Amino acid sequence: MGMNRLQQIEQFAKLTAYILGRHPDEFGLVLDDNGYIKIKEFLKAVNELDDWKHIRIHHITETILVAQTPAAEVDKDLVRANNRGLLPKSIY
Repeated sequence: MGMNRLQQIEQFAKLTAYILGRHPDEFGLVLDDNGYIKIKEFLKAVNELDDWKHIRIHHITETILVAQTPAAEVDKDLVRANNRGLLPKSIY
């Protein structure tokens, strides 16, 4: 049996926090000076992962609104991790 919707949202929040807040380089992502990346680039990286091929922009919005600890924030067409304290300093 699969995960319920809230569990899926929390799992995606954790994945988002890991990618944007810890190791964007593992996914070929380069953040700007403020820690942002284009949403399209983030989605492309996520969609390359086997269990996350279905993720679209509305999933990011849903995660921000529903997750107990939102992992990201959106500004127009950009997204960044809320917690950027664990990013390697060399990324900025």
